[in-house]
Amino acid sequence: MAVIKLKIEKACGTNSGCENCTLREICIGSDLFASDNKQSLRCHCLVLAGNEGAHVYWTGEPLRSVYAVKSGCIKTYTVDEEGNERVRGFHLPGDILGLDAIGSGRYPSSACAVSEASVCTLPYSELTRALVSRPAFNGQFMALMGAHLSHALAMSGDYTAEQRLAAFLVLLHGRERARGMTQGEKLKLPMTRRDIASLLRLAPETISRLLNRFSIQGLLVSNSTELHLLDLPQLRQLAEPVGITTESAEVALRVA
Repeated sequence: MAVIKLKIEKACGTNSGCENCTLREICIGSDLFASDNKQSLRCHCLVLAGNEGAHVYWTGEPLRSVYAVKSGCIKTYTVDEEGNERVRGFHLPGDILGLDAIGSGRYPSSACAVSEASVCTLPYSELTRALVSRPAFNGQFMALMGAHLSHALAMSGDYTAEQRLAAFLVLLHGRERARGMTQGEKLKLPMTRRDIASLLRLAPETISRLLNRFSIQGLLVSNSTELHLLDLPQLRQLAEPVGITTESAEVALRVA
């Protein structure tokens, strides 16, 4: 894995918001970045130019900024004492990175791109100022945090491998559909099967076996980078014990 960071592509400039960003309507910060003179915040647009593995930050670095994903997919992960990587989450456009560092003041995990990606940086001091000065944004922010916490707790429960994978696919599809990033029942997978297995605490061979089983059952058609979900209602039924549905994923993102 390349030990490099995302490169700075351009600066939005002092006291300019993200009103020209093509993703501002799906970003949790869209209200925060609205142009209102002195209340607008400072940010820098960072872009990864096709270098998979480039990092936003590493475990242990001090918290200086949080990051809003603009495009692509970022994964957060830790490495255990034996050198094994443990994926903690996948972050798509509209997600905010670095919030789990608030308690300790240091990032508890590393964040790197799994595909070409870009993020906006926001100084943590600016975020705290916005939370105090903007009640509307405060409510949006808390709603997003609550939804993501609920999903994280659900996925960490004691469920079968089939239920875990079905819930992951239903959640990812719901998030992509809510953003208008997918058509019909197609679902792109920017992350590897190994990374999905790490997130779900399953063996990579189990993920491959389950996708093959789902295919035989007529639930989906799978290739290396994309799934076609043929029977989304049945996948929802499998995921129901986990507490994640397509609708809950979409509601969690309707915060702008």
